[in-house]
Amino acid sequence: MSHYNIPTEDLLYNKDGEFEAKTPKEIIDIYDFMDEYSKKDLTNDEYYKDICNAIDIDSLIEQFSIGIFIANTDWPGHNFGIWKYNGTDKASDNIYYDGKWRFMIYDFDYTMGNVLDGDFGTLEPYQYDMFDFISKKHEDSHPANLFKALLKNEEFKQKFMKSYENFVYNAMSMNIVNPIIKFFNEEISYFIGYSYMRWYGYLEASKEESIFNGIVNYKVKVLPKLKKFYEERPKYT
Repeated sequence: MSHYNIPTEDLLYNKDGEFEAKTPKEIIDIYDFMDEYSKKDLTNDEYYKDICNAIDIDSLIEQFSIGIFIANTDWPGHNFGIWKYNGTDKASDNIYYDGKWRFMIYDFDYTMGNVLDGDFGTLEPYQYDMFDFISKKHEDSHPANLFKALLKNEEFKQKFMKSYENFVYNAMSMNIVNPIIKFFNEEISYFIGYSYMRWYGYLEASKEESIFNGIVNYKVKVLPKLKKFYEERPKYT
């Protein structure tokens, strides 16, 4: 956790709610906590305060903002992690030493148009309703169950809406995306060709042909599809 300046020995971490015999009780407890509070009436201020004391609400919002916007269909019941500082330095001015649980999201294979199970039907990937996806497919899995329950709390809902809007129109704006796509087109596509050769080279007549086809596919099909996704996604989500 070098990014947050947290020593490894002071870190509690778990991914996907997977437990082992040696899993600390504190980790098991936070999943039980999410399940328990997802069933409570979170319009109750005291219950909402309990959650805010245990979990970094901004971290939860950030995770769902990312996953919903990029249409991550291999999430949220999978490919997420939770972590917290578990050390004894209570005097530190490091805000991440507050002992609250925070979320992380990883593995973005099935996003921005790539789908794990089936396809989007007649919809384009940028039209896909991830709120509906979360409700139907991950109704009882954490942390989706807690997120859904929290949306009934007006304070949380407004906080999420403002944060999500800022995320969509700033962090994911075309002013940010276009230079990245340009960089990938000019600097990364050659290496994508080599990756294509590694996995699909047996389909081609030669190494050179495989690399060339990989580059062309990336430039002509993949990158325009990604650009279209980011151009259209805000109006649907």
